[in-house]
Amino acid sequence: MRQWSYKNQMGYRIYAIGNGEGRRNARMMPPLQYSNEGKVIILPGEIYCRWRGPTGRICQKNTAFDHQAGLYLHYRRHHDLEPERRTVTGFTYAYNQELDEWYTQVSRGDKPNWIPKKPFRFPTAAKRRKSDSADTTTPEEESP
Repeated sequence: MRQWSYKNQMGYRIYAIGNGEGRRNARMMPPLQYSNEGKVIILPGEIYCRWRGPTGRICQKNTAFDHQAGLYLHYRRHHDLEPERRTVTGFTYAYNQELDEWYTQVSRGDKPNWIPKKPFRFPTAAKRRKSDSADTTTPEEESP
């Protein structure tokens, strides 16, 4: 059984189609958001540049990138911005739902000002056993 994914939902499909001619629909693109370290946050599935200049004009590159690596490189080379590295594995159902909501808002032109946060995953039982067996006493806790 295939896992439910934001990419199969209408919001993402409308985003990916863009204006219907293989180009980004600039009216629906929200402004870029940045991490606390000042890096551009690129969400899973993003294929269009959202950079805007000081006057608010969006980047002239309006066609989709085939791979996100191309989008990362574009931000570095053309806008002198460092993208934040985000893992793209282990998506939970809840994270897929947040991505779906974000892309749905984008497809409606709502320009969301929030970023889907990948939820915390509890460590597997094997990782818990490994950490439980580690010596966790500090020098202050040791008896004289």
